[in-house]
Amino acid sequence: TVKVNLNKAPKFTTDNIKIVRGENTVKVLGFSDDKCKTQIASEEFTLTYNPERPRISVTNTDTGDSDGNLPVESDGSVTVKGKVKDSSEPKQKLELTIRYQVDKVKKASGSTDAGSSNSSGESAEDADDTETKEDTVTLNQDGTFEVTVKPSAKAYQVTLCASNGQNLKIKSVKLQGRNEPNFMEVSNGVFYPSNVTPLGANIWMINPITAGPSLDSFTLQGTVGPDIKSVEFTPSTRLKDGKYAIKPAVVARIDSQAHSFSIDLPMHTGINDFRAVVKTADGNKLMDFAVAFLFDKEAPKATFVEPQLYGHTLFTNKDTVKFKGSAQDNASGYRLSINHSVVAEFTSLENGDGSEANKKEFERDVHVENGDHILLELNDKVNSSVYGSVPV
Repeated sequence: TVKVNLNKAPKFTTDNIKIVRGENTVKVLGFSDDKCKTQIASEEFTLTYNPERPRISVTNTDTGDSDGNLPVESDGSVTVKGKVKDSSEPKQKLELTIRYQVDKVKKASGSTDAGSSNSSGESAEDADDTETKEDTVTLNQDGTFEVTVKPSAKAYQVTLCASNGQNLKIKSVKLQGRNEPNFMEVSNGVFYPSNVTPLGANIWMINPITAGPSLDSFTLQGTVGPDIKSVEFTPSTRLKDGKYAIKPAVVARIDSQAHSFSIDLPMHTGINDFRAVVKTADGNKLMDFAVAFLFDKEAPKATFVEPQLYGHTLFTNKDTVKFKGSAQDNASGYRLSINHSVVAEFTSLENGDGSEANKKEFERDVHVENGDHILLELNDKVNSSVYGSVPV
């Protein structure tokens, strides 16, 4: 139970709430005095705490070599068989994807990207002519799966990502006959961020699960070749109070032995624009380009005005029930589904004016039967999700 003086704290935060695995009920009591004697409001919230991550096992590595690598067929395809287990209580919806490298579609000869340069005459596309593809994998009722993909001939592994809606498990499996590249041999000028997901040309999504606890910063990590000695990200100039707010460049930390970099970037909810400059030791620019990050640490929100629930349960003597309300998100958009049917959706990669800018009202008649559980799913574009179940 949390006690709050509402006259002094219309907005408040609290910590040290003891929670256990599973559902936890938190009651907030609002008072009009410092000693919290005159109660004027109360509200109960249900929090679900799940410390468990899914477990992924790959069951067909024995068909490859003695090192447990997956075999590659003559046509370049790779089949992965396995099982995903999860001991979460209450039982969560499991999702599985597979990531692998594919060859980029070659541009016409002579074409270049505006705003980029390379002192050696080699384009960024030539330096790395593969890109990451991510496919959804169908899970059977018992958690087993089988998926076949066709990665690039340069790919040396495939990566499985399992989620129970609250925690993520990643498992990489190497491919038979493929060696992990040595960046000294591949490209001296390689520059590759590794902890973000590409959404398009130089637009990256920051996954809230792996983004860290900060609400106003993010540590970008990745790989650099031995020729790269300087990486700088400069936040875009913005007009504030009638004046241009010019921010200094942020310099990356480079580990020459590990061929890696990390850089702490300032963030706000929505699209964050930067100019990235990558240089050699003698100051020559290998890359100079604009880049954007989609950053969103808040889950989307839905408000229902109908139907009326009693004790978190729907009571009705009809075959259909009207669900009515609104959905919104403070950044890139959302999708609200009732029993896997989409009832409200919004998508935008433009910075808006907060959650009110994309608020949408919805109204949907849902067929119900006695003993049903109506599934409510609300997801935003960075994979933050809210799930609910309404017993009938």
